[in-house]
Amino acid sequence: MSFTELYKTIFDGDDNRYIKLTSHDKETGAKGVVYEKGEPDWNQHLTNGTTLGRSPIKIIKGKGVCRWIGLDRDEFIDPVIVTKEVWETDPEIFCFGSTNGKWHYYKFYDEFIPVEEAIIERNDLIRKFEKLGHKFDLRKCLPKQFDPKTLKTGSSLFTPKFMDKTVCYDPRGNTLTREQFEFRLKVRHHPLVAGSVGLKTGGGLRADALFQVGCYLKHNDIGVTLYEVNDNFSTPMAKLEVDHVVNTSVPKEEYDKEHLLKNYSSYTKNITDVALPVPSSFQKVLTDIPEGNELLKKFKGELEETPKQKEFFKNVIFMNHDDWYYDNSKGLQYKKASIQTIYGHLFNDPIKSFRQNPDKKLVELGVYRPDQYVEGEDPITSDDEGLLYVNHYKPSKIKSLPADTPQRKKELEIFLELVRKLTEHEKEGWIIQKGEKVIINLYEYVLDHLCMNFQRPGVKVRNAILFHSFEKQLGKNTLFEIIRKALGVRNCTIISPRNAVARELTFIEHQLVFIDEIKIDGNIDEKKSTLNILKPLMTNELHDSRPLFKEWRQVHSTINVMLATNHKDACAFDHNEERYTAIDIGKTREEMGGDAFLKPIITEHLKKGTMAGVVKHYLLNRTISHNFDPGSVSVKTKFLEEMIEAGGHPIFTEVKTLFNQREEPFDQSVISVNQAWLYCKKEFSMKGKSTDFTEALIRLGAEQVGECKHNRTKKHPMMYLIRNQGFFADKTKSEIVNKYWKPIGTITDSSKWNLSSGDVAIINEYQKEIDSYEDSIDIRDEKEDDVTYIEIKRKNMDSK
Repeated sequence: MSFTELYKTIFDGDDNRYIKLTSHDKETGAKGVVYEKGEPDWNQHLTNGTTLGRSPIKIIKGKGVCRWIGLDRDEFIDPVIVTKEVWETDPEIFCFGSTNGKWHYYKFYDEFIPVEEAIIERNDLIRKFEKLGHKFDLRKCLPKQFDPKTLKTGSSLFTPKFMDKTVCYDPRGNTLTREQFEFRLKVRHHPLVAGSVGLKTGGGLRADALFQVGCYLKHNDIGVTLYEVNDNFSTPMAKLEVDHVVNTSVPKEEYDKEHLLKNYSSYTKNITDVALPVPSSFQKVLTDIPEGNELLKKFKGELEETPKQKEFFKNVIFMNHDDWYYDNSKGLQYKKASIQTIYGHLFNDPIKSFRQNPDKKLVELGVYRPDQYVEGEDPITSDDEGLLYVNHYKPSKIKSLPADTPQRKKELEIFLELVRKLTEHEKEGWIIQKGEKVIINLYEYVLDHLCMNFQRPGVKVRNAILFHSFEKQLGKNTLFEIIRKALGVRNCTIISPRNAVARELTFIEHQLVFIDEIKIDGNIDEKKSTLNILKPLMTNELHDSRPLFKEWRQVHSTINVMLATNHKDACAFDHNEERYTAIDIGKTREEMGGDAFLKPIITEHLKKGTMAGVVKHYLLNRTISHNFDPGSVSVKTKFLEEMIEAGGHPIFTEVKTLFNQREEPFDQSVISVNQAWLYCKKEFSMKGKSTDFTEALIRLGAEQVGECKHNRTKKHPMMYLIRNQGFFADKTKSEIVNKYWKPIGTITDSSKWNLSSGDVAIINEYQKEIDSYEDSIDIRDEKEDDVTYIEIKRKNMDSK
C-alpha cells in the first residue's frame, strides 16, 4: 500500500465535501478557506503543498461513523513538553504541528466506530488535557456533535501534509519521517515498541531499547521484527549489534513473562521518560500461567469478568448528551471521576474497561418517567424516533401498610384530621361544568390531588393548590413531609420561589414539588412576569432546562405543584385565574391543635412510626372523586378573589372605591373609557396604564360596547356600560353614545362637545329613563341574564 493510500484510509471521513486553504497570513494567522464538493485529492495534498481537510464523520447506511479524532490545540508550546504530556496521557495519540505552528492531536481507530463513541472519547480527552493546562479551539476539536436526523457531518479540520510545520513528533519531541510515522501507526497499540520509533544515537539508549523491545516481542507476536524496529531508529544500529540481541540476549530463559511484567514500566521509562502500565494488548498473551505464580495470576484476573464486574456492566449506563454515567443499582447519576473512585477496586481503569466492552449500555439522556416504570425491568426506554433513554425514576421503598391495627388506624386518623383542619375554614370551592356551578368539598379535593401522585404517577394535575395562613407553623409543611416520605424523598422536593423560576429547573424531575413561602415582590408587571414563568410548571409537560454542569435540553416533566404563603398579596393573579386553587387555612396554631397535635406527627408517627406507609396505602386505594379532572382548570374559592384583589394592581382598589360611591366619572351608566381614564389620572392622581384601568372596570362588571360614532363631534370613543346593562339590551350603539352618554364636563362647558343647552336638556331626559329602569328592577338578580342577552342583542345589531 502506498503512503497516499494509507493516508486516505486513516483520514477517511466526509466524502461529500472538504475544505481547502486559499490563503494564510503568517503574521496575523488569518486563513482563507473554501468548501469543495467531493473527496479530497490526498496526492495533491501530500506532494505540492495544497492544504486540505475534512470532517471525520462519514455516513454509512444512514449512520454516522468515525475512524479518527482530531484536536486543535491553540498554543505555541515547546515540542518536548507537548509530546511528553500527550504520550503520558494517551500513547496512541499522534502529535502533529499545525499550519500556523501550533498543534494538532490525532487518534486513529482500526475500524469505523459510531460517531457517538468518538464524541465521548473526544470530550474525555479534552477534559484530561485541559486539566494539564492545554487550551483548545473547541470549534475545531472533532467530532464535536452529530444530529442523526439531519446527518450533517459538521465542522472540518486541516490534516497534516508531512511537510513544512505539519510533521509528526515522537514522545521525546523529535520529528518523524513518513516511514517512521507509518511504522509507529502499525505498532501504536504497543507503547514500548511505538515509543522506540525515532530514537537517536547516544548514551547506549538504542541498545538498551532494542533489548527491552525484544523482551516484549519475545512474548507478544505483533507481526514485526527487531530488525524493523532498528530500521525505524533515527540512527539505526549495525546489523551485528542487532544480531547479538536477537540471537543471544533476548532468548535467555530468565527473560520470561514474569520478568517482562515486573520491568515493563521501567522499560517504558527508559525509552520515553514516561513510565507506563502494562497495556491490554499484552494481557491477551497471558494464557499459560505457571502453577504457583501468584503475581501473574493476579494480573490475569483482569482478563476475566468477576461477578461484581458483570454487575458493573449490567448497572452502569452512559448518557451521551451529558457525558455522565447512571448507576441503576443506586438510581443516581455520576461523573467519570466518581465512577473511577467507586469502581476502582474492580478495574485498573473502570472508564476504559466500560468503553472497551462491546456490550456497554449507551443512551442519549436520562428521563424521569414514572408512567413508564416497570418493576424489575431494564430502565432503558426509547422515544418515537428510536433514540434510547434511561428512566431514572425510582418508586418509594416505603412499604404500603393498611390501617389494620390500632396504631395504624390512629396514624391514618391524624393524617386525615390534618387535611381537614387545613381545609375546613375555606371548606368549599366551585367549578363550572356544562354552564352549571358545581360545589366542591376542598377536603376531598386536596385528597384527590394527593391520590393522583400514588395512583396515576406520571399523569399531570394541571393546577396547583396554594395554602395561605397569616400565622406560621400551622402544618402546611407537615402535610408535605408526610407525602414526601410516602412517595420517596427522591420523588418530592421543597424549593423556594427563587429556585422555582431559575433557569436550571433542576426540581422538575420529581412527582411533587412544594414551593414554600411564596411571595413575589416588585411592581405589578414583575409579579405577573414571575407568575407567567411558574404557570408552565402546572400546564406543560416539556420544559427547556439547563441543569448545573450540563447542556441545555428539553425535559419531559409531569410534576405536580403545591404552594404555601403567609401573604394575601403574594401573587398578582388575574381575575380569570385558572391554575391556582387558593385555600385560606384561617386558623391560629392553637386552633390547629397546637404542639399537642402537630409535633408528634413528625417526631413520633413519621420518624418512629408507620404513618408514611399507612398514608401511602390509603392514597393508593382511596377512590378519586368522580368530578375530579386532573387536566381541568382549578377550583375557584372566595379566598382566591381576595388574593386577586390584594395582589393585583392598586388601581383596582382605587377604581372600585369610586365605582361603588358613584363618584364622577362613574356617576352614569355609560362612559367613554379613555375620557374616564384621563379624568381619573388628572383628578385622583391614579398611576398605571389605561389597560389596567380597563381591566379594573371589567372586573367590576363593566361591559364593552365598542367604538361608537358621536354625531356632534364626529369622534369615535370606546364606550363601556358600567351598570344597568339590561336597559341597553335593545339599544343601538348610536343611541347609546348620542342619547344616553353625557360627556364629562358637559355641565361646565357644553360647547366643548358641540352641545347646545337644548341638547343637554334632551340627554338629561334620557338619563331619567335609565333612573326609572334602575328604580324598577333589582339589578343584582338579573345581572347575569342581562349580560348574556346584551351580548347576543349587540351582535345582531352590529351585523345590521
